[in-house]
Amino acid sequence: LTFSLLSMILIRMYKESIGVFIPAFLFGMAVFMPFTTGLSTKFTVETVVMLILSLLILQSGDTVECRRWSMAFSLAGCMTSFLGELSFPLVSLGFPLLFLIWKNGRAENIEKRIISLTAAWGMGYCVNWILKWLLGTLLTDRDFISDNIQHALEYHYDGVGYDLFGNEMEWEPGFIMRSLKNILVVVKWPFVILLLVLLLYYLMAYVRNGRSIRKGTFRRTVAYLMIACLPFLLYLALGNGYSYVHYWMSYRQLSVTAAAFISVVIILTGKPSDGRNGTVVEQRHIEETVNEE
Repeated sequence: LTFSLLSMILIRMYKESIGVFIPAFLFGMAVFMPFTTGLSTKFTVETVVMLILSLLILQSGDTVECRRWSMAFSLAGCMTSFLGELSFPLVSLGFPLLFLIWKNGRAENIEKRIISLTAAWGMGYCVNWILKWLLGTLLTDRDFISDNIQHALEYHYDGVGYDLFGNEMEWEPGFIMRSLKNILVVVKWPFVILLLVLLLYYLMAYVRNGRSIRKGTFRRTVAYLMIACLPFLLYLALGNGYSYVHYWMSYRQLSVTAAAFISVVIILTGKPSDGRNGTVVEQRHIEETVNEE
C-alpha cells in the first residue's frame, strides 16, 4: 500500500507540473524511510494518513485558500490521533502542507494559511484524544482524564537515562539535547552524501544559469522554514519522555524538515526546466515576480 501511494504521488507530481520538487519529496522520504515503517502497524497508519492526504491535495483543483482544506486537515489530525500511537504524528501535517505550497506557492497570505491549517490539524488531534478520555471515564469506573493528565506530565519530564554517547546520566536533558538526539540519528553517511550531492547539483545549476535570488522567493522561503520548524516545536512541547527516550521513532519527523530545506534550496537556486513540464509552475512563479518588480 505504501509503495503504491508513493508511486501515485510521484506520477501526479510530474503531471501537476511540480516535478521540480520531486527531489525534495524523495529526500524527505529517504530520511523518513517509509518502507521500514511497514514493519509495524502503528507506524504504517500514520504513514498512510500522510500519503492519502498528500495525494488528495495533488488530485484536487482547490487552491490553498479553499475552506475545505481546514476540514481535511482536521480530519487527518483525528485519524492520526485515533489510529496512531504518538509515533511521528507531524508527518501527516508537514508533508500535506508542503504539497499545498508546492502547488500554490504564489498564494496570498500563505503564512497565515499554514498557521490556520496547523491549528485545524492540532484541534482535530487534541479533540480526539480528549473525547477518548471522556468516553472512557463515562463508560468505565476508571478516571481516564486524571490518569492521562498525570501520565502526560510524567511522560514529559521522564528522561533520566543515557546521554548522546550512551553514558548514564542523572540530569534532565533540555530542548537542545533532545533535538540533537534526534538529529544524530539522521546524520549518517548515506543521508549526508545524498544531501551534499543535491546541494552540489543545485549550486552548479545556479552558477551555470547565472541566476540571482529574487525577492518573490522570500514569502515562500518563510513558509518552508515555518514547516521545517514543526518537528522542533513538538520536541519542545512533549519533553523527554517522547523526544529523548523515544528518539528512535520521533526522529522520522525530521523528514519534514529535510524536505522543506531542499524546497528552499530549489526556489533560491531557480533550477531550470528539466523535463516535459517539470518546472512550469516554478518558472511561472519567477516570471510573475519579474512582472511585479
